[in-house]
Amino acid sequence: MGSFGDACELRTAIFDNAVAMARKVIGSGCTVCFIGDTPDDILAARYVNAKVVAVSTGRLKFRNYRASIPTLAVAPALTC
Repeated sequence: MGSFGDACELRTAIFDNAVAMARKVIGSGCTVCFIGDTPDDILAARYVNAKVVAVSTGRLKFRNYRASIPTLAVAPALTC
């Protein structure tokens, strides 16, 4: 499931929609976890009381995600 920026003006509304969709499809007791690539994604996930995995996509440095205190922060391994 996913909820994307073109569906809502506010990022928190995007996350609210995703939680509502998950609860409708899976059930009200489901656990929701988001994957995001910006500090704003981390804050929006917190707004809806969800876990969040911050993925460093190269746009921001890994330390930028850690400062927002996500549930988990990961950076891709470098390959040659």
